[in-house]
Amino acid sequence: MTSEPQPPPAGASIADLLSALRSGATTPTAVVDRVADVVAARGDDGVWITALDRDSLRRRAAELEADPDARSLPLYGVPFAVKDSIDVAGLPTTCACPDYAYVPDSTAPVVSLLLGAGAVLVGKTNLDQFATGLNGTRTPYGVPRNVHGGDLIPGGSSSGSALAVATGQVPFAVATDTAGSGRVPAALNSIVGFKPSRGLLSTVGLVPACRSLDCMSLMARTVDDVRRVFEVVAAVDAGDPWSRPRQRRSVDRPRIGLPPATDLEFLGDDAMRRAHEAARTAAQDVGDVADVPLRPFLQAGDLLYQGPWVAERVVEFGDFLDARPDAVHPVVAGILEGGRRYSATDVFRAGYRLQELRAEVARLWNDVDVVVLPTVPTTFTVAQVLAEPVATNTALGLYTHCGNLLDLCAAVVPAGLTDDGRPCSLMVLGPALADDVVLDVAARLRGQEPSLSARPSRAPTVPEPAMSPSATVPADPAPFPLPDGKVALLVIDMQRDFLLPGGFGESLGNDVAQLQRVVPPLARVLGAAREAGLLVVHTREGHLPDLSDCPPAKLRRGDPSQRIGDPGPYGRILVRGEFGHDIVDELAPRAGEPVIDKPGKGAFYATDLQQLLDDHGITHLLVTGVTTEVCVHTTVREANDRGFDCLVLADCVGSYFPEFQRVGLQMVSAQGGIFGWVADSAALLAALVPTPVPSTV
Repeated sequence: MTSEPQPPPAGASIADLLSALRSGATTPTAVVDRVADVVAARGDDGVWITALDRDSLRRRAAELEADPDARSLPLYGVPFAVKDSIDVAGLPTTCACPDYAYVPDSTAPVVSLLLGAGAVLVGKTNLDQFATGLNGTRTPYGVPRNVHGGDLIPGGSSSGSALAVATGQVPFAVATDTAGSGRVPAALNSIVGFKPSRGLLSTVGLVPACRSLDCMSLMARTVDDVRRVFEVVAAVDAGDPWSRPRQRRSVDRPRIGLPPATDLEFLGDDAMRRAHEAARTAAQDVGDVADVPLRPFLQAGDLLYQGPWVAERVVEFGDFLDARPDAVHPVVAGILEGGRRYSATDVFRAGYRLQELRAEVARLWNDVDVVVLPTVPTTFTVAQVLAEPVATNTALGLYTHCGNLLDLCAAVVPAGLTDDGRPCSLMVLGPALADDVVLDVAARLRGQEPSLSARPSRAPTVPEPAMSPSATVPADPAPFPLPDGKVALLVIDMQRDFLLPGGFGESLGNDVAQLQRVVPPLARVLGAAREAGLLVVHTREGHLPDLSDCPPAKLRRGDPSQRIGDPGPYGRILVRGEFGHDIVDELAPRAGEPVIDKPGKGAFYATDLQQLLDDHGITHLLVTGVTTEVCVHTTVREANDRGFDCLVLADCVGSYFPEFQRVGLQMVSAQGGIFGWVADSAALLAALVPTPVPSTV
């Protein structure tokens, strides 16, 4: 007898959920039914302002189940929540002010990316009105209850997003963070909060609090889950004037800055001091620790609410306050009114001072990669905040206020409890665009692997992705074996300069659409390889900025309208560090996946690829990328000479010329496989389908 699909338990990670969904152990419909049951059972708990009903959730689930390609999507069937200051077409945006509410006809790009990745929107969450507050009490929709009880505040302004995750209703949520709104509630409810560098997540469709500082943020229960979502939503948006491309960085042994313990302020909360000092000892196991001054971070933070940036809130909400003063929460109204007192000269004075502090902090990054601080100095009860709403709120932002003013990125991770059972957390700060380094350090502080390649632990009822040692792929000229632990996926040169209009490939007169066809099937293979735990290696062809590693003959060859090193629409063509040199967003490497920068056509020439594969015990390569007749062929031929068995995935490699594609593939498998094997991606995916592990329950 076949049992009905059962969803993983509440609080399951994204990895667990995807494993169950892709293996068929559960379905999107079963998952959304569980979510609807939990939301209904909790009743009006202050988490949601607008929650989709069961029928709406089931319609979305049915759409995914009807799409045969949906299972390969990176967030297939994963439920999520969105803060109710972010637009979703057809759903009201209230900003926790009923009289301000409107129904947008478009969806914020960040939410659209998540939906396109297969995620299921559950609803929109509660917040401090107009995202003005760090405590979670400034709302007419009820104060969400902190998961630690004791009448503790939930933190804000993204209170509902934090509780939706912390209570296990959804695995992740989209929030915002101007002064700490995504970090403080995460800290107070013992989940992970991530404030990316400003501009990496589009703020189009976000009702601004301080437009020059606003930042979308992410919340989840694990750093791994945050990374998975970040991979989907980090994208350049031409409609966002603050948008900028992500830069991928990694540090094997990070240099961690810690302020002297005596400089830290806990406002008389000795239990919190003891908990923090114990928690931060983990830093010495993660990297090399050095002293850093705390003063510039605190002085920058003081500028946020004691400086003219408050006036930015008046720009957005001043007219509404004038027209409907009774509709605005009295504490929020007082803050908005306070923004009117600043003059243009105040703006410039504060700007000069901020620039001095930015320069001082920028010099610190020469000596350390990240700085670790407390997230909050203490906690408060709801009664304490209602009695002193401004003073307590200011105290909560002591360490977080500086983040966007100094153009930093940050991640908050749980760090145990105080002696009396209140939450303690650590905040990892890094310079702009060091997001991957910050997340790696955050993961290590949690005792987790610093990359997504680490396999999370799984509940016994959740299927484990597995590949049988005897698995084979039907291929030409013969089945291709997949020996367990010895297979790697090689993704060759899927770079913007080759694939996007205006890049180097098009400057040669080529039709880039021929290469773009490779992206969808390769994205499916990439997702399956990650789920199966395979080593994934990416390559990029390019050169040092001075072109010293580029032979003159290569510079002269052909007759392009633009040559290597020339300015192009995506930066200098095929120069390392430029936007065009990096890999297209759909196939972007995850943190921890090796990226080989190569100066030649082959992936082995002048690189450490051989050593990398040897270190991992790899003997078999799944080869994908572009172009088939040049970089793919050169790599496969040399890999063959070096003793590797190569399977070329026909629909995951591409050429600008269909005839070259056809002949190039024939040459690989000719004469009994003179260079290797050839198969379609569908054959490989069938071999990589997760194998259910029988439940012992």
